[in-house]
Amino acid sequence: MEPCQIGDIGETILLTELKMRGLSVAIPFGHLDPYDLIAVTKCGKCLKVQVKSSKSPTRGSFTFYKVRNFEMNDIFAFLLLDRWVFMKSSEVKKAVTKMGRLTLNKKTCNFDDYGLFGL
Repeated sequence: MEPCQIGDIGETILLTELKMRGLSVAIPFGHLDPYDLIAVTKCGKCLKVQVKSSKSPTRGSFTFYKVRNFEMNDIFAFLLLDRWVFMKSSEVKKAVTKMGRLTLNKKTCNFDDYGLFGL
């Protein structure tokens, strides 16, 4: 499967999850925006979300590439096989390498949703 197909699947899964929880979701037209979708929380706040997907771990960790545009996103959503990891952009910026690479370990990640679903 091509990387863009894996990304499309991740975006579709998150969009479905958000809609099932009763949230409004907007999708930008085209692929030039630095975010993949806009989620509107129950209190009316719009959150720009960048979705990153990985289909398989390497030695127990998931690596994501081209992790960037921290200032233009509120939340990064990382799909790790069967669960989501939501991180604030400021936290992602601290964890990513200069080459735009981020590695997450399923055992040590904080799976806090930062109120994305609950507000």
